Amino acid sequence: MAEQAANPDSVHSHPGKSSKVDVKMCQKLISTELQQLNILCLNPDMESHSNETLYASLFPLTCDHCQKHYPDRKYFLEHTTSLKQGSLFFDEKGLRESRACSCGKVISLWEKGVDRRNGSYLGVLKRILFENCLAKLEAMNPQNNPEDLKVMLRHFFKSPH
Repeated sequence: MAEQAANPDSVHSHPGKSSKVDVKMCQKLISTELQQLNILCLNPDMESHSNETLYASLFPLTCDHCQKHYPDRKYFLEHTTSLKQGSLFFDEKGLRESRACSCGKVISLWEKGVDRRNGSYLGVLKRILFENCLAKLEAMNPQNNPEDLKVMLRHFFKSPH
């Protein structure tokens, strides 16, 4: 997947559409929606969602090789090592995270049927707002590749609010 280009004021596109998305212009076009996003994210009453909830049923766990005990995911992440080739995978079957125990044994956490999207009320509202922003930008910028607009919007939605 394409990522934000080195120039923060543009996102480069795919063949067939405009070669560049004007990020500043897009920010102006969806400024009201971005303000709504900030308000949503600052509201303390909004339900939070994180990977912790996805893994809740997997802990506590013990390494089969050395019997080291991991009471929760936080402890697991602090006392294991990330694998060089990547350790977190989402696919249609679920979520898998693999890390190396201090003894060297690879421990894989597997949660089948996991939807990695934020299922909280806040997550649903953010997805609706994202889709509204995308539709507005596509209508006002038909020359831009929709995938590039999505990359830019993901950046806006993941930025600290």
